[in-house]
Amino acid sequence: MKITGKLLEDYNKIYEELKKHQEVMSENIKTKQDRNGKNEVEFEHNGEVKKLKEEILWQEVYYMGTSGNDSANKLRELYPDVFKMIDEERELEKGLREFEAKKFGFTYKEMTMPNVLKLIEGMVDYKLATK
Repeated sequence: MKITGKLLEDYNKIYEELKKHQEVMSENIKTKQDRNGKNEVEFEHNGEVKKLKEEILWQEVYYMGTSGNDSANKLRELYPDVFKMIDEERELEKGLREFEAKKFGFTYKEMTMPNVLKLIEGMVDYKLATK
């Protein structure tokens, strides 16, 4: 594995962009939850009209994900800006994983001992070459 200063710079740039986006998104979601969590919303579920507090919907989204369920669909309708940020986060994460796979040969989810050793070896070679 060949590690260069440019490779590390590019990786850190992508990672920091994702991290910054996640921080802003998290604050945005938390603000919406704090301000509106006690609001009751009506929505149809299995042909029946239900009333739930928004905080319950957010909990369901936390455990069930941001798509394919009634809670996520209702919150997406109420807060399209939040869900736009969530979709953007997924794209940033996808870009980071593609960069990892292309440049390092594996993603963080594929971090095995042999991959760790390759990464360490590449970093040692890089550090020695830059001295």
